[in-house]
Amino acid sequence: MIQRTFDGHDRTRAFSVFLMVSAGGFMAGQLSSGALISADVFGLGWRWAFLPIVPIGFVLWFFAAKLLPHTPPGVAGRLDITGAAVLGVVSFLVMFPLIQGRNAGWPIWIFVMLTCALPVFAAFVSFERRIVARGGSPLIDPSLFKIPTFNAGNIITMLVGMLASAAPLYIILTIQIGFGRNALQAAYLTCPMPFANMFGSLATAPLLRRFGRGAIAFGALFCGLSAVVILIAVHGATDSINPIVLVPGVVLLGFGLGISIASGIAIVLGDVPHANAGSAAGVQATGLQLSGAVGIAIYGIAFYGAIGATENLSSYIAGMRWVMWISIGLALVQVALMYRLPKHRLGAEEDIPLGDPELLVFPDLHGD
Repeated sequence: MIQRTFDGHDRTRAFSVFLMVSAGGFMAGQLSSGALISADVFGLGWRWAFLPIVPIGFVLWFFAAKLLPHTPPGVAGRLDITGAAVLGVVSFLVMFPLIQGRNAGWPIWIFVMLTCALPVFAAFVSFERRIVARGGSPLIDPSLFKIPTFNAGNIITMLVGMLASAAPLYIILTIQIGFGRNALQAAYLTCPMPFANMFGSLATAPLLRRFGRGAIAFGALFCGLSAVVILIAVHGATDSINPIVLVPGVVLLGFGLGISIASGIAIVLGDVPHANAGSAAGVQATGLQLSGAVGIAIYGIAFYGAIGATENLSSYIAGMRWVMWISIGLALVQVALMYRLPKHRLGAEEDIPLGDPELLVFPDLHGD
């Protein structure tokens, strides 16, 4: 909706506000859910992580219908129901085995499902191309992947999705199970992450304006640095270590992910035509969901492999070390893939101080 409704700097301001509010909402939800779970209101325990979403969803639905502006219709065409169904099957064949694989002991059927996803996805791509050839409206227009920023940017965004979904999860598990803290205490220790994420989103604009694709490297740098800080904090750790030593690394991770996610959105959607805005945003959202499941599975293999059968603090710290090393590896790959993006050349009119408050938004790299 933002991509379709706003243009130029109005669009960048809208994206900026959206990401800031999202990070703030994440922090508020993390703290409130932690408090409700710890208080065990009505004996519902962990269910409080999900129950508040229901009434909030209905309230948002009501206000969205009243307040959001009418979005101009796109190109007329039939809904690609078949394409949506086939892509849904692909998502299921990927996400279900990755989520359930470890609990099921990685039986052969898990790998059969993952293998089946490949021919089904190939059939989806072939079907979408046939729709385009007939002049129809595909669910995902294959021509989008001819846009360099969209193609390479989505690959980088998927790596960010792997890191953003998995690293915070296993840090929280280490705090709760390894250090023996409750949900509210874990929320207190990790709430600086979404708070720093807001500032990372704000910092993205001047970084993009001055360095273009180099903003990706800054986000990866802070994510990798957060892993190094946590590795140093737990080096030689004993059972008397306090989980508060993880907070500096958590802050750096939130700041780095703020830059990575914001710059990913700006770069991936920056060159997409308005007519394909919904399709492009859907590709990015689906990629983030799938990559998140892949990241949790890959990290989980290393994390739980290090823990083994001895679930004490030292084993959880060993598992978290593996999580940090994988995060460093993903950050390095992001930097390497950054060079597949077109290079942005800074013009004289763009030489504006980083502290200018008007630049605390995603810049329009093409001067529209």
